[in-house]
Order: sequence, then C-alpha cells, then structure tokens
Amino acid sequence: STVAAAAISPVALVSIVLLAPLVEEFVFRYAVINILMSKFKQTWSILISSLFFSIMHFDFPFIFGYFLIGVILALVYVRTNRLLVSFVVHASMNLIVVILQIS
Repeated sequence: STVAAAAISPVALVSIVLLAPLVEEFVFRYAVINILMSKFKQTWSILISSLFFSIMHFDFPFIFGYFLIGVILALVYVRTNRLLVSFVVHASMNLIVVILQIS
C-alpha cells in the first residue's frame, strides 16, 4: 500500500538494500571466510561464518533462516571468488524482503 511504502524512508531503504549488504558481505564473506579458510577447511569456514552472520542479526526466531541465507551467500562468494556477486545477491534478497513487507 502507499501508506506502507511511505513508512520506509529513502535513507532506510538505502541502508537496508545497499549499505547493510555491503558491510555484511565485506565482514562475513571477505574477512571472516578468508581468515577462517587459513585455519579450517572450506566447509567449516562457510558454516562458521554463516553462524556468525545469523547470530549478528539478533532475530532469534528466524536464526535458522539467516543461517541458510549465510550459507547461500558464502557459497556464492566461494564459488565465484567475487565479493560483488555475493553483494548483488544479498542486496537483491533484501530488496525483495522490503518489497514484500511494504506491499
């Protein structure tokens, strides 16, 4: 609805769709996975970084969903070795969530 759409400010929209995914992809995919992969196998690195990602969202009823999203994003990053690709997937997911919430 128009009222629901008006409830999300442009700043909030940019933060949710662009800024948060950019920061989260840099931290959880680029930094955490690369650090973990220097000490653990790839599978464990993906699972541990996804666990951190899910806990960081502080939304415990949906923690398993965030964990699965973390695994998907980690697999995208590891398979492509491109942060931009995982960022675009993450930003797209967030945009879909925003659209569903305001419609």
